[in-house]
Amino acid sequence: MTSHWRAGRLTASAVLGGAGLILLFHGQHPVRMEPPLTVPSAIQLPAPTEPSAQPAPAAARPVRLQVPALGIDSSLLALGQAKDGTVAVPAPGPDYDRAGWYRYSPTPGSGGPAIIVGHVDSAHGGPSVFFRLGAVRVAEQVLVTGADGRVIRFTVRKVVRVAKKDFPTALVYGDTSDPELRLITCGGRLDQGTGHYLDNVIVFATRTT
Repeated sequence: MTSHWRAGRLTASAVLGGAGLILLFHGQHPVRMEPPLTVPSAIQLPAPTEPSAQPAPAAARPVRLQVPALGIDSSLLALGQAKDGTVAVPAPGPDYDRAGWYRYSPTPGSGGPAIIVGHVDSAHGGPSVFFRLGAVRVAEQVLVTGADGRVIRFTVRKVVRVAKKDFPTALVYGDTSDPELRLITCGGRLDQGTGHYLDNVIVFATRTT
């Protein structure tokens, strides 16, 4: 089954700046907090410039994300696009520590890759929702609950950390034959000049029930 959306023309720049994870991936370096956030879109991801997905039925919209092995349990925002065409992200304030589903991607459990993003830390608040995301292991479970109460279970099949300049746009957004899930945040070394992390952490998971 193929996705009910198409990625369309993607912006060529900027993936997941701002909040991020410092090598919890390998547990070798201390976590460093970024400078205070000055704009809502601290995380940046390329996104379709002309969204084509139909709005999801209310009952199918995801409302909760759990990664039991990491102790992650978050209600989900529905995110659109920022003015620059990137994925909108949880803004500084009461929703900053929640994960967000990109509503122009498939609903979790339907055909294609559902996209969920989240912050990892901030200068003011410390660790955020995806602080430990890079530590997830292959074969661990991710649960997404819909507004109708149905729980969709995904199994992690790959975890990668890539430089932002090499963000695998087609791999993340491209159609898939099975229902899949992408959890995305940032990681790697902190650029002291910009206050942004240099890499992205991407979890690839496939629906199992």
